[in-house]
Amino acid sequence: MVVGGGAAGVVAARTAREHGADVVLISADEHIAYSPCAIPFVISGEIERPEDILMRDPTHYERLGIDVRLGVRVEEVDPEEKVVTTEDGDTVEYDSMVLATGGEPLVPPIEGSELDGVFTVRRFSDIEPLLRAVQESERAVIVGAGPIGVEMAYALHERGLEVTLVEMLDRVLPQFLDDDVAAIVQERMEKEGVRVLLGSPVEAIEGDDRVEAVVVNGEEIEADLVVMAAGVRPVTDLFESIGASVLPFGVEVDPALRVKREDGGVFDDIYAAGDCVADWCPITGERVPSQLGTVAVRQGKIAGKNAAGGPRATWMGTLNTAVIRVFDLEAAGAGLTQTRAEELGLEVVSATVETTTRARYYPGGEPIAVKLIADADTHRIVGVQSVGGERVRERVDGVALAIRLAAKVEDLLSWDYSYSPPVARVIEPIYEAAELLREELHS
Repeated sequence: MVVGGGAAGVVAARTAREHGADVVLISADEHIAYSPCAIPFVISGEIERPEDILMRDPTHYERLGIDVRLGVRVEEVDPEEKVVTTEDGDTVEYDSMVLATGGEPLVPPIEGSELDGVFTVRRFSDIEPLLRAVQESERAVIVGAGPIGVEMAYALHERGLEVTLVEMLDRVLPQFLDDDVAAIVQERMEKEGVRVLLGSPVEAIEGDDRVEAVVVNGEEIEADLVVMAAGVRPVTDLFESIGASVLPFGVEVDPALRVKREDGGVFDDIYAAGDCVADWCPITGERVPSQLGTVAVRQGKIAGKNAAGGPRATWMGTLNTAVIRVFDLEAAGAGLTQTRAEELGLEVVSATVETTTRARYYPGGEPIAVKLIADADTHRIVGVQSVGGERVRERVDGVALAIRLAAKVEDLLSWDYSYSPPVARVIEPIYEAAELLREELHS
C-alpha cells in the first residue's frame, strides 16, 4: 500500500513493484507524477503547456501492474488489522505500507489571505487559475523569498508584471544562503526591476472581494494578485491518528524510514518518505525540514524497497543541497549556513572568493562567488554556497560530497581539479576559497 501520488509515492510504488510486491497506490490528488518544482517555469512561459510537467499518466503505472486509485482520500489507517479506509467507505488490506502524504502550502494567518486573487503554488490544479489571473493583472506581490518565492518573482516579471517580493527575514533564499552571498541574488533581481523588501512581514491583504493591496511596514502596495510562498507544512494527520511520533518538521523515522511510535518503538511495516518526513542533518544530527524533489525520490526508493522486503537500504539524512536559477544567475548551497551554525552554538570560520568561471583571456566567462564554511577546531567543511552565471551546481555538489566524507579544508587543497580555458580557470574557485579559508583558520 502506498498513500500519496507525489514524487516519493510514485517512486516507492514503482520500486516496490520492481521488488516483486503487489502494489496499490491511493492518492487524494487527481493527478500523479508531476513536478511542482516546474510550476514557476510554466507560469513564466518557458514551459509552454501545463501538461508538459506530467511525467507519467496513470496508465503507465497500471501497465507496470500497480493498482492506481486517484481522487480518493484515505481517512483511516488501522495498523493492528492492517487495513485502510477511504473516504467513500472502501477498505483495503495491506502487508506493508508507505505513507507519502507530502506537504501543503503554509499560509500565514494574515488578514485577507482568503480573498480572491491570493494563490499558492504547489498542486497541478494551481496552474490554470494562476495563469488566468496573470493575464488580467499588472502588479503582483510574492510573500516569501525562498526558492519558490524567488522563482515566482522571476516568472511574473517575465510575464510583464510589476513585482514586489516580501520576506520577513533579512535576506533572500535564507534556507541555504548567508546574507553576503544572498545580496548578490538580491542585487540581480533589483537590477531587473523586482522590488525586494526584507525584514518585512505582511500586515494585511486588502480588498473587498478581490485583492487590491498588500500592507507591508505600513505601506499599501497595490496588487492584482498575491502568491503565498511562505513555506510548506508537512501533512501528518494519518501519522497522528496511529500514534506516530510527529515533530514540528514532520513524522519521525529511523534510518530504514520506518515510522517511529510515540512510545519510542517503530512500526515494523509502516514507512514514510518525502515532504511529510522530519529529516536530519548528518553534520549535527538536528531535525531539519526538507522539501526537495531529490530527497523525495531517493527516500521513495528506499521506503519502497524496504516495504517490499528487498535488500535493506538506509537513509543517511540530508544536507539540503539545493540550486535555483533566477534571471541569468544560478544560486546553490549545501550543508550549514554560517548563520545556522552560529545559531546552533558552533564556532565556524568562513571565506568567500569572487572570481570568474573561465580563463580571464577566454571570452564568455561569468562572475562566480564561492563561500566555504568550516568548523574552527576540526577544520571540517560544514557548508558551501555559490552564486554565479554558470557551473554553480557542479561545484556545490562536489563540496557536498566532501561534507559527506567529513573532509577538511586541507583535503580540498589536495584534490585534483581539471582545467581548460573554455571551461575553467587554472586555479579552481573552490581551491581559492579553501586556500583563503585555511589562512583564516590558522590566523
